[in-house]
Amino acid sequence: MKNPQTAVRDELVQTIAALEAELARAEAAGNASIYILLAGDTPLQFVLRDRKPVTAAPCDIHLATRFEKADAEMIAAALPARPDRAIRIADSREAMRGALAQTRARLFAIDHQVNVINWLPSTRQ
Repeated sequence: MKNPQTAVRDELVQTIAALEAELARAEAAGNASIYILLAGDTPLQFVLRDRKPVTAAPCDIHLATRFEKADAEMIAAALPARPDRAIRIADSREAMRGALAQTRARLFAIDHQVNVINWLPSTRQ
């Protein structure tokens, strides 16, 4: 039986590999005008019918639906926003770079088990 932390680590390694592959593909394509929609920091994946978005659901960054800037702005303006999760557009490559950095930081924390409590001096009474 696998250690739960090992399973989380393996999942993070797979996510990093998927993000790196998708980022490399996007940069090789050279598409500078591809955008995704974010609800707060959560990427959205849309179901489209007749080229019109019908529903949106949260997803991983590399699965988010991509739009041209004008379409992304139009859809963002039409979506209802909550005060705690504003709808915004982001360049897909920049969003993937940010997600990659966050995922690598989580992997680093798991690998090194940084625990501040161990660094604090013991208090004796």
